Amino acid sequence: MKRGFLNSSKARSKMASVGSPAINPMAPAPEILKAAYGVVERPGVPEGYKTPTVKIKEGDPNIDPRTLPQEAYMFTSLPNIPLDEYDPDNWTSCLLQAATKAQIVGTPGFPCPLLHPPKPRYHIKPTPSKGSGAFSSCALKMGDLILSERALLIAPVHLFAEDGLPENFTDAQVQQALFAQAEAKLQVAYDRMLPENQKAYTALANSHLKDGSGPILGVMRTNGIDAAPLTRPGNPPMPYSATCKEISRLNHSCSPNTAAEFDMPSFAFRLFATRDIAAGEELTYPYTDTSAPAAVRQKILEPYGFRCTCRACLDPRLSDARRASIRRASPSPALMSMWAEEGLQSSPLYGQHAVTLMERYIGAGDLENAMVYARMCSKMKWFGREAEDWANPAKIKADPKWRKDVK
Repeated sequence: MKRGFLNSSKARSKMASVGSPAINPMAPAPEILKAAYGVVERPGVPEGYKTPTVKIKEGDPNIDPRTLPQEAYMFTSLPNIPLDEYDPDNWTSCLLQAATKAQIVGTPGFPCPLLHPPKPRYHIKPTPSKGSGAFSSCALKMGDLILSERALLIAPVHLFAEDGLPENFTDAQVQQALFAQAEAKLQVAYDRMLPENQKAYTALANSHLKDGSGPILGVMRTNGIDAAPLTRPGNPPMPYSATCKEISRLNHSCSPNTAAEFDMPSFAFRLFATRDIAAGEELTYPYTDTSAPAAVRQKILEPYGFRCTCRACLDPRLSDARRASIRRASPSPALMSMWAEEGLQSSPLYGQHAVTLMERYIGAGDLENAMVYARMCSKMKWFGREAEDWANPAKIKADPKWRKDVK
């Protein structure tokens, strides 16, 4: 997916993009950015242009969002608590449409406490060449919960601009005006944060130092990840971007060993190990589409100021061929092994293939092999699946498809 700020050739869409969360962009280390970009230069807004006053109002937490115009935007904190009240699980400063807030507060169980590991399973420390990174504090198994956290800030991926941009503006001038309008909106959400959350937000890296993004927008464009299933009404539905304190510290790999899932009832991200991880091993996360060829991935990563040297990029001819073939092939045990060898267990297609094989063995009445893939599926909690029901022999035999394919 392209990371461009505007979506039309003439930049007249009047819609500002704050990121492309479908590819899960994360934060590169500040040291890398400094080496890559040197002196910070931000193009200013066009001469004579005045950023409109933000017209979006703060939402009253006591008002049912279903009674408001569903397309209306509001600044709100979630879960709904007074801004100066302490919550052990923190809370998120949000810019949402009323329809989205109605979706959130209508979720069964919302808001529930976060699920945390019994003891810390990661720590942050410097790396030899990538600035700071996250590392496992103990050996982890596939499916283990590493951390849970509520985002610092959630806002739409696309912020619609106010009317009134002069028709004689060039594309570059329109872009700078829209950057300024997006920054003004995000400034309001930032100002609502607790001081410690503001400090954590500004400590994150900003790889958009030279394109005119303001400091808040730049951090969001660098660190925003997909907050699905949160969406805004539309065709197609428009996504939201979330900026996190801890998950945003993970460095990139094209063969990542973690995956994040947004849990609506707790309104929090949960980071899981996608394969077994040794104690002291660096925790990694993909900033781009891992199925794309290495050359394409490197091009997308350029704005972050580093070149990936993960195992898939060190030998791209072999890895590119394997990644292209596994996306075209039909599910099989051999294919699942190839997925694992490429380190792509976080791919939705990997999960789909595991479910297909499990169902195939259920239909054949093969309990042993059905259990192999049922156990595998039960560990893929980053897809939002519940573990207990998948790896249950009695449940497999009670499945309506059990032995249906036996001749």
